[in-house]
Amino acid sequence: IEEKNKRIEELQKLELSNADLHKSLTQLQNNFKELNIIYEKKKVIADFSEDEVKKYRCSVPELINIEKERVLGGKEGKPITIETPAIINIQELFDEWYEKGMDDKTFLFRNLSYLKDDHYHAKKVLTTWNVKIGSVLPNGRRTIEGRDLLAVDEGGPTQSFVAAFCDQLGDLVIRIPIRQDVRDGTGSRLALGEDCAGTRVATKYEEGIVIGKVGKTSKYSVRFESHNAHCLREDFTIKEVAISLFDCSESSGLVPQRDLLFKAIFDSKIRDFDSPMDYDQVKAKAKQYYRAVGRFFLHVIFDDQKLALSTKILPEFFMNVLLRGVLPESEDMYSMSDLMRDLHSIDGTFSVARQEHIKGEETRIKVDPDIPQPSSFADYGLDDEFLSKHKCEKMTQSTKITTENFRILVDLIALKTRDIAISSLREGITLGGVVRFKPMFLLVPSVVVSKLLFADPIYDVEKVISRLAIDETTYFYDFGDELVETQKLCFRETLPKALRILNTKDKEEFLVGFIFYVTGSAYLPNLDMNPDWKILIEFSPYLSNDDLLTAATCAKCLRLSAWAYDNNVEELSKRLETTVRVGKYAGYGMN
Repeated sequence: IEEKNKRIEELQKLELSNADLHKSLTQLQNNFKELNIIYEKKKVIADFSEDEVKKYRCSVPELINIEKERVLGGKEGKPITIETPAIINIQELFDEWYEKGMDDKTFLFRNLSYLKDDHYHAKKVLTTWNVKIGSVLPNGRRTIEGRDLLAVDEGGPTQSFVAAFCDQLGDLVIRIPIRQDVRDGTGSRLALGEDCAGTRVATKYEEGIVIGKVGKTSKYSVRFESHNAHCLREDFTIKEVAISLFDCSESSGLVPQRDLLFKAIFDSKIRDFDSPMDYDQVKAKAKQYYRAVGRFFLHVIFDDQKLALSTKILPEFFMNVLLRGVLPESEDMYSMSDLMRDLHSIDGTFSVARQEHIKGEETRIKVDPDIPQPSSFADYGLDDEFLSKHKCEKMTQSTKITTENFRILVDLIALKTRDIAISSLREGITLGGVVRFKPMFLLVPSVVVSKLLFADPIYDVEKVISRLAIDETTYFYDFGDELVETQKLCFRETLPKALRILNTKDKEEFLVGFIFYVTGSAYLPNLDMNPDWKILIEFSPYLSNDDLLTAATCAKCLRLSAWAYDNNVEELSKRLETTVRVGKYAGYGMN
């Protein structure tokens, strides 16, 4: 009762500060009430004993290593070199690898079969990546004194590569070519809506990619090779229609698109515009991209460099399905409380009680808008044909949502309506069934799997400060007792003060930029499950108090002047702020 009253009080406060979030949480609370589901607090790491945490921390990585060895058969090939410009563009890399087909050396898109063995090349997906990220000097040069500025990969560049993948995955699209952008028979020009990002277009002089609409105007922002421009629709011709692979949710992260979206876009924007691809080919391309994403997930999870994906790219519901093999029907493993909460996180519009305005459309049955009515399967696009296809003999589109059929409903609206994405992601992340995640993770609580395998995109300055440690190499320089004491004071007081000041000044940008500059990734591993994770601080005699700070991302090491900026907080803050700001653009050219 006390917890219930506390939640009610928190909801009342939230209504004043964030109306949209209040509405969403109120809807979730109503869903619990309508189905008589008892609210159970979701487990967090703090709920486990220290011994349990230690057990999982030791056993899960060992299980992963054992499975990796089984798949590799004790033989790992030579590292695969991936070269990328200073500004990493995951979309361009995926498009390039897709076009290469059987020449794709990453094996993210390649068929893994050879002769009669369907999984002959499976182990090559796990081959170590040697990522080389280019740097560009202020004058635009990419070499200096004959030396290529590609960063040597001992961990840092790969971390940056994975971080870019996490950041850009929500914008990943497949592009479908069309030969004309005027509809056959009507002469009407193909319209671009809010979902136009990624569309390839051409003017009289050059091709470009649509970034999005320009505010509430009729113009579109287009990125060309040498510049960006705002163009009217009549200024360009559409060459390739973009279909987004993920829906971005602020609350839960990336949610794969439903099959219906691919069919709807094909019917409205591709079929009547002389495309060389039919709908089956569009689906096949989407499946290849989803499968490649799944293989990317697998590669990172199995990588020896302790890389981590952001929690935002795989919401807990899909993590349970794809990694733990826990489906909505699993009563023993998936509580109704967790299932309702996870469904709501990937579909915030879900409502057990239907109102007149559900889904923004009028229902055929006129009801009193003030009296909640039970939602039916049809309200979520589940018609009789779809239900029959998935062998739901006892269900019809008019079946009302109840406690008894809720698990079936979740399976249908969260998984079966996303078969293109889910089946392909599963094929990719398991290499077509070669990798067996379920025996590894089924009995490991979902929160533990999440915290061990995925990095946290949200952290605070105090967490970062708590993980600073002086690099022992600092003392190889024989600075002398007085200077060592100055350095220790800087480490203990001056540097933490500077970090707090800069974090207060610009909470959104500085801390993320600082972590990225030092580690190569904007994400931190969960610190409860990774107690040995540190940012090393080195005081270098090769840097003066006037120099910017440098970093070695592979070692997660930040180098400061040996003279510790005379322990002047203001001076250190200026140097640190400039370092992070310049490093954002100079990349590995500074490190």
